[in-house]
Amino acid sequence: MKQTTRLIAIATLVVQTAGLTAQNLQTYHVVGDVTYMKDGSSQPLVMQTTVTPTTVVNVPYGGKLELIDPTNSKRITISQPGKGTVESLSKAEGNSVSNVSERYVAYVKNQMTNKGLTAQKRYTDFATVTRGIEQYVEENQKPKTFADRFNEFKNRTRQEFDEFRRKNNETYANFVRQAWQKIGAEPPIQLPQREELKPVVYTDTNTTNRLRIFGGRERGVEKVVRFNKEELEVLRDKAQPQPATPQQKLVLPSQKEPEIPIEKVEVPEPIQQYSTMPVDFYGQELNVHIDETKRLHIGVITPDNIADILQKQLSTKYYDNLLIDCLDLRSKMKLCDWAYLLLLQKVAEEFCGTNTNEAELLIGFLLYQSGYKVKFASDTDNRLYLLIACQHIIVNRGYYVLDNEKYYLRKKEDDYSKALYICPASFPQEKALSLYVPYSQQLKGEMSPVRHLVSEGYPDFAIDVSVNKSLINFYNDFPQGFIAPEEYKRWLAYAEAPFDDDVRNQIYPALRKQLEGLSELEQVERLLNLVQTSMPYAYDDQVWGGDRPFFAEETLFYPGCDCEDRSILFTRLVREVLGLKCALVYYPGHLAAAVKFNNTDKFKAEGGAAQYNLDGETYTLCDPTYIGAPVGNEMSQYKGKNNATLIPLELK
Repeated sequence: MKQTTRLIAIATLVVQTAGLTAQNLQTYHVVGDVTYMKDGSSQPLVMQTTVTPTTVVNVPYGGKLELIDPTNSKRITISQPGKGTVESLSKAEGNSVSNVSERYVAYVKNQMTNKGLTAQKRYTDFATVTRGIEQYVEENQKPKTFADRFNEFKNRTRQEFDEFRRKNNETYANFVRQAWQKIGAEPPIQLPQREELKPVVYTDTNTTNRLRIFGGRERGVEKVVRFNKEELEVLRDKAQPQPATPQQKLVLPSQKEPEIPIEKVEVPEPIQQYSTMPVDFYGQELNVHIDETKRLHIGVITPDNIADILQKQLSTKYYDNLLIDCLDLRSKMKLCDWAYLLLLQKVAEEFCGTNTNEAELLIGFLLYQSGYKVKFASDTDNRLYLLIACQHIIVNRGYYVLDNEKYYLRKKEDDYSKALYICPASFPQEKALSLYVPYSQQLKGEMSPVRHLVSEGYPDFAIDVSVNKSLINFYNDFPQGFIAPEEYKRWLAYAEAPFDDDVRNQIYPALRKQLEGLSELEQVERLLNLVQTSMPYAYDDQVWGGDRPFFAEETLFYPGCDCEDRSILFTRLVREVLGLKCALVYYPGHLAAAVKFNNTDKFKAEGGAAQYNLDGETYTLCDPTYIGAPVGNEMSQYKGKNNATLIPLELK
């Protein structure tokens, strides 16, 4: 079967049917000998060809046709072989009609004026494609003189680094050519089922001042669940995977750390206006360097074909610009690993089309070049899959086990019931993806309407808050999981995630001003009552169809929240506003919190305040779901029981 790459054709299709209603569908990418019927004969579909809605188009096996709908900002991708009208083919299984941004439509229109694109020769077989790619690689890897920009020391270091990368890419591609292993899927790990606790309203049986002090009573602890030393180092260091570098790295005099960045390729001035592609990432307009003349096309999935594209097309100096842009955006936007994965997905699907093999390949390439551990896989239906290793356990998502490590399907909706042929190749210095969110994600977007939250117990204690909708949308795309095999640790990923900078700047100054001059106990009491009484209680099963913990910002955004959401928000406020240590307290079916006070006050609670000894320090119970209950009080069903699990929160 021929594997072909053809020039990007610019044609206009006039379609006036129920599914495709635009007056101008513009063809901007054609692969293979795509033909159409004109005057009773079959003719090649080439640039500037105009057809009617009933024109019959024939897409051969391995061919591809992409069109843009500028009126409705849609992309039509026809990659499955077939003969019929554009309308009928667009509805066939395996083809798609997807939304694109208006900026992307403008980008495609601009590409129509790119002479380097419109003059691109038409390739008719894979050998020709390979020769063209090899010529491109050869031209872009000619030795360069660094004398004008770098001193001799840095020039030598650069050459060593380039040779290191070249060998890595060559070795990886050769490994890809080996036989892919057939491996069966493992069923998704499910969240444990637990009965949700109903909120309890506190009834004060003591006709005394709310904060009158009583004695404390230490409760027994069933277990303590915490980060191990290695996990804490990862959290505190906030290190993310990086592109592979030589083990013996030279340190330049101007550098604090040994770092050899990948060098950006200068784009010639005549084609600079065509060299960047717009990407809409959670409402934020970004740009990355990429060239429509270097479109990817896989055709039939074989180890050799995948290896050829990885080595001869993607592992070139040209694609270094795209990799550098993506890594730079990860750094500037402080993207966690999962956010970075979603950014690469957006870039690849904008360039290659949604749900295409080419997009999957590009995402995988950018990931392993960025230092992440991935595997490529295929099925018997000529579909490419991307499997991603994760340090943590992702629930409700199929996975495959290789070398005792779980590799998860990139797309949650992929069928996990079948065996896949998995490529065993590994890249040097690769690391598994993490579910930690080490930084406040810099996703700029529209803010939600201001929400006024007021404490019922202290009506003069209140905050106004608005939350970034883009951040909320990202959290909706964030997978649930455990950061360790212990079920209890799953809340740590949410509780240890830093507060959004916008939210922090809105509410922290207001809270500190209102708490000024109060005792430590009075300060915690007000924060506790605010969380207890200002937000309605809601059951996850009723709202989400299952258990779904919130990040702290989500609790401030959504109208209702449950016990785990309240405890995560409360401990975040106490740690950051007051600087006090906190722990989560898990009873079977319920999550509360505890605070380590610096003073020796005792607390108002019948039978004594519920307190726990943790590392020789006393933590006092604070239950955000025991509505209106002062510090130290516990629900009646937990009194006298020693079945709590303490989960210390290590970070502020």
